[in-house]
Amino acid sequence: MRSCKGKIQVLWILSIALMIAVNLPIVRRNVTEAPGDPVEEKLAVNPLQIVVMDPMAAQLSCACVDGQGQRNYDQLAEYLSQQLNVPVHVTFAESLSMARRQVANEPHVIIGKESVVRFDAAARSAGAMSTDLQLISRLTDHQGGLSIQGVVVVLGAAAAVVLNDLVGLKLILGPIEDEESHGRAREMMRSGNVDGRILVSVADSLDAAAYSVIDNEADAAVLPDFMPEFLVACGKIAPGELRVIARTAATAFVGVFATDRLTEETEGLLVKALEGMAGTPAMLTALETQRGFVNPSEFRPTTPQTEVRNGSSPAESRVSSSLPKTLPSSLNLVWEASVTGPARAGISATDRFVVVADKDATLRNDLFRCFDAADGRSLWTFQYPSQRRLDYTNAPRATPVIVDGRVYVQGVWGELHCLDLNTGRVIWRKHLVEDLQGETPTWGFSVPPLVDSGRVIVAPGGSQTSLVALDGETGETVWKSPGHGAAYSSFLLATLGGVRQVVGYDVAGLGGWDPQTGRRLWQMIPPGRADFNVGTPVIIDGKVLVATENNATRVYRFNSNGKIDPEPILYNDDLAPDTCTPVVINDRVFASAYGELFCLDWKNELQTVWQHADDLYYDHTNLIGGNDRVLIWNTTGDLILIRADVDHYSVVAKVRPFDGEIESTSHPAIVGNRLYLRSKTELKCFELPIVSSLIVAHPVME
Repeated sequence: MRSCKGKIQVLWILSIALMIAVNLPIVRRNVTEAPGDPVEEKLAVNPLQIVVMDPMAAQLSCACVDGQGQRNYDQLAEYLSQQLNVPVHVTFAESLSMARRQVANEPHVIIGKESVVRFDAAARSAGAMSTDLQLISRLTDHQGGLSIQGVVVVLGAAAAVVLNDLVGLKLILGPIEDEESHGRAREMMRSGNVDGRILVSVADSLDAAAYSVIDNEADAAVLPDFMPEFLVACGKIAPGELRVIARTAATAFVGVFATDRLTEETEGLLVKALEGMAGTPAMLTALETQRGFVNPSEFRPTTPQTEVRNGSSPAESRVSSSLPKTLPSSLNLVWEASVTGPARAGISATDRFVVVADKDATLRNDLFRCFDAADGRSLWTFQYPSQRRLDYTNAPRATPVIVDGRVYVQGVWGELHCLDLNTGRVIWRKHLVEDLQGETPTWGFSVPPLVDSGRVIVAPGGSQTSLVALDGETGETVWKSPGHGAAYSSFLLATLGGVRQVVGYDVAGLGGWDPQTGRRLWQMIPPGRADFNVGTPVIIDGKVLVATENNATRVYRFNSNGKIDPEPILYNDDLAPDTCTPVVINDRVFASAYGELFCLDWKNELQTVWQHADDLYYDHTNLIGGNDRVLIWNTTGDLILIRADVDHYSVVAKVRPFDGEIESTSHPAIVGNRLYLRSKTELKCFELPIVSSLIVAHPVME
């Protein structure tokens, strides 16, 4: 890692140079430890020259974080020396041009951050090694993953909550060779419709990007996802000094490249030796890897926010700018898995995990299932007894929330658990009624937890515990907010009127809360009869759009103190949904209500552009917008794609991904080109033509 090196690296480079000068290999053959059958005859390469550019190598990082940044490539060289029966020389460098200064000949193998290796290899005019590269393997990380993401960080006390809050502010990208903090960041801005609206500069180094925020020279920066933890552990910043507000799409992290100096025969033997390392626990430990080296094809490009799946999200998280323009008549099924309960809660997915809230066939136990996103293999199941009956079944309603290696799951009667995402192990548990003095809503607890700055905000709905913030590490109470009973929709984090706040419904109406203290900032009681408050508010252009069954569709603005103006600035009496959350795309508002699909014009005083009656939209619908399209998933299992760029109802495609009619209110999840849908008995993963953004599910009460 470029941010954690110093005198140790200088001494190491000097020692490397000395050993090369006297023609000594960095490592020698060791015939006593490595398993497997070594090659009987020496290979044509002698010695095998490897350049390591992995930022997690011990020589290029620091020992600040336990179990990370201390990869022992010397031990890998010993292993390969035995397996291939040749001496192995390792050179450590941050770039190919630096490596060239240390070795006389170009290497046979380069191991490093893929985007940096490719960038340096292409920079022939800059003095880098001008050699053709072929990716032959990838190294998994300590959790078994292959990817890295960029994280958008701001100061802990900053008002920004989401990427859109940076409009008009200064954002620092990483160097162009660091794909996760540069190229992927630019893609994220384009997909979020903020490209050109944020003041962007490029840093000379990742360190410089981080310190531009710390020193108040910029409002935000994009860093590799591992870097904030290292900065804290190394004492360069205080805990909480930087806060993540967005994540870029994932990109491949550490790859193994063969140069044109490596023969095809040697390459095959090298790949076999690397992949065989998975059976050697000592080597896995030495390289801080869960699964060792794997075939490069295992990595699939993923999408923004792939490891943060909050149960609620701002409006833009319901929009994907790369939804497919059309759908095939039959979707390509990647895998399917069995589930057993009513399909109520939304699906939560990352590029590695798919988590669903489920119920056993007897409706006596809540089940939470985690599947491998690659093949649908069951990774773990967590369950507990929950037998009491409830209207619309007693299956969980709240979407599981995935944040930083944990998943927060909640049952309909108030059972709240924090689980380890990799294993399903219980880290802590609370009960919204028994522990937090909440009151069970008529149709059960449906509001998913909202995670912010290490706190888990839940809605017990008690008179003294309307909202409660829990410590994400321990589950202990941080603050309590008195107020009304719980509603059924997700809470949001947003900056409105310059004030960062939690926004959402309780049983009485809409409200805003200070996420640091729980203090109620404002409330807005609807002008007409009370609503069920199932659909989630939509934040757009610093305003809030709400659509409910008794008070129709309204837009409210905020004053400079962050309080809502009680009089709506826009109103539409046509659209009055009881459960559907609107989606806004191309300045058009789409939602369904009582057998009709509506399109309203955001820029023309919220006037109705068209409304279309069809039994497809009689019950609840889940909507995802983007790329001039709206994707609709209804309760009977129809997937409809309509145009969002015309002034009339226009269906592009309609497919039924399951056999026959099903029953499902579960919000789909989209990760990369993977679409996840479920019925009562099946969870299915389909491949879409082009998709680039995950849409987080929202809870639904039928």
